Amino acid sequence: MKKIFNKVTLMLIVLSLTLIFGCTADKNTVKTEDEVLVSGYVLEKTIEGEEYHITLHIPKISDEDALDLELKAANKEDYDYFVQNSYYLISYGKDSLEIKNIQLNNPLGEAITKGEAQGTDAPKSKPILPGKKIDTEDYSVLDSYKFDLNEDGKEETIALYTTAQKDSNGKIMWDDGQIWVLAVHGDNNDYELYNNYVQLGSIQFYIFTADDTFHVTTVENTTAGLKLIDYVYNNAEDSFIPEIHYDVLGNVNMLHISRGY
Repeated sequence: MKKIFNKVTLMLIVLSLTLIFGCTADKNTVKTEDEVLVSGYVLEKTIEGEEYHITLHIPKISDEDALDLELKAANKEDYDYFVQNSYYLISYGKDSLEIKNIQLNNPLGEAITKGEAQGTDAPKSKPILPGKKIDTEDYSVLDSYKFDLNEDGKEETIALYTTAQKDSNGKIMWDDGQIWVLAVHGDNNDYELYNNYVQLGSIQFYIFTADDTFHVTTVENTTAGLKLIDYVYNNAEDSFIPEIHYDVLGNVNMLHISRGY
């Protein structure tokens, strides 16, 4: 089963998503030479004889209409991997309509895929609940901060990681793109706030409280976009709610990003 995109395909996905949410996409899809890349959620799963079908709903983006796309899973293992109402990045053969690669999208991807409006009425994604401990052994930690967010007398650690490795002098060896992970670590479980491949860009995070509410805010800047997401901690539900407050993608030419002070 081809569930995970390789590095080259991930780079194409980043480029394609930029186009999807810009002004040049055709029905919210971007075509490569042999495949089509799409992002959406599973609307329906059906089996017809020995054929396995997945109906992917691509929500309305900007002035484009929503699209329900029926694709074929290559086998039952791929078919079983899909969960109804969950979000995925998918590539499929433009002629065969057969699914080639599958990548489960995260809650942030869901909010972006929905294409909802930005501003004071920021779109909210589903809550990020505490899960199993995140393996960061092969990642480089960039920054961390400790805070008792749930007031249980024990401090959690908010940490930002990247797959870019350090050299013998401890300096990060940046590539054109790498995966960035922002996590909140507790004693027995973690919250994965952010886990995405960022091409020609970086992530900064800010931690603050407002009206006794705990916030972790990220700014993602790339050469083709700028996005601000606020993760608001809900103490009663023990979860974080991602809210997109600003997201500009597509026809963007980033002229300067201040750094180094």
